[in-house]
Amino acid sequence: MAKPYSKADSTRHALKEVKEKAKPKPIPKRSKKRIIADAEYTTLRFMFLTKNDKCQICKISTSDQVHHKHSGKDRAKHYLDVPTWMALCHDCHNILHLTPKESREKGYLF
Repeated sequence: MAKPYSKADSTRHALKEVKEKAKPKPIPKRSKKRIIADAEYTTLRFMFLTKNDKCQICKISTSDQVHHKHSGKDRAKHYLDVPTWMALCHDCHNILHLTPKESREKGYLF
């Protein structure tokens, strides 16, 4: 005797179809140009954080992160543009990104 069709069977079938369709996209490989830019960024970042050892917002904590003032589509264009960087501590960097409106008003984000 055949098993009666239930709503649970329908849900399982729908979930199976979604899982089959929603395969993750592979991570794109970095271009040679980007690999070279990343190597240069690493060097510039080290020199920048060495020169600017205190957070530029709180002026108390040691800076350990580079904040890029340009966001969105302009970010790639200004990736290696050191005058658009800020040396920040972890906490100030998080606050800056959690409050984008205020950060733009103060000139920390463009």
